[in-house]
Amino acid sequence: MKALITVSTLVCVFLSASCASAADKNPRPPARTEAVAVVNGTVITAGDVQDTIRNAPAGVGGLLRYRKLGLVRALVDQELLYQDAVKKGYDKQEGLAGLPDAQRRLKVIDRYLAAESPAGLAVTGADVKNYYEEHSEKYRIPERVRLSHIFVDKKEDADSLYLRLKQEKGQFARLAALFSAAPSKRKGGDLGYLSRGRLDPALDEAAFSLKSGELAPPVKTKFGYHIILVTDRQPEMVTPFKDVSADIAAALTAEKRKQAVDALLEVLEKNARVEVREEVIDRIE
Repeated sequence: MKALITVSTLVCVFLSASCASAADKNPRPPARTEAVAVVNGTVITAGDVQDTIRNAPAGVGGLLRYRKLGLVRALVDQELLYQDAVKKGYDKQEGLAGLPDAQRRLKVIDRYLAAESPAGLAVTGADVKNYYEEHSEKYRIPERVRLSHIFVDKKEDADSLYLRLKQEKGQFARLAALFSAAPSKRKGGDLGYLSRGRLDPALDEAAFSLKSGELAPPVKTKFGYHIILVTDRQPEMVTPFKDVSADIAAALTAEKRKQAVDALLEVLEKNARVEVREEVIDRIE
């Protein structure tokens, strides 16, 4: 066995690139205390990264797991802001005592940002109105129809159902539930509101040629035969300003806040000592 070990060692010496490549496929995860970054002497650990991923909202944690380097850089930025906030005394303000450490840190940073860049965070009513007018296409709602349909495979079945629907007014939902082969049968054939281009071209043309309450003769597509009923029509419109002004204001505030934070970080980074250890980050599971 001793001889075998010696031979294996010699093989690795002469084929070091191959051995290293094999080892890289299964790197050793870092200890929780191992540093992934150092910011002016303060260590951000692998455990900090893992805790951030674990405590993230559902769906976000998985995304962060594949973008660990970006997450570490965000933690570095947060640490730079916190350190400057502490240096300027924002951690001594009222209302912070007794808060969990993570919550307290965020509260300190929020107060610091609000005080250090108030002009950058201000969004006026004129800003919101201008954005709405300059991006009116974004708030345009195209013409739509609310459509119900019955889908069958055979033409004779479609023709029979169409004649029955013409005779039995108001029975579309019941007959769809009984005879349609489409999943929408569970909702009486209702497909909801649809705009042009969402359907097969033949169905699209038939649907938008109908008035509200009108039934079309069977329409043939590559899938089979469709009997469609338009239950409502909505003309093209623009979402009213009052319905979107709050969302626009929030988005503009977030953008201005980002710009203000970026400006602060640019100054802080020039005077900071930051080391990011990508080789450790890559090994975090």
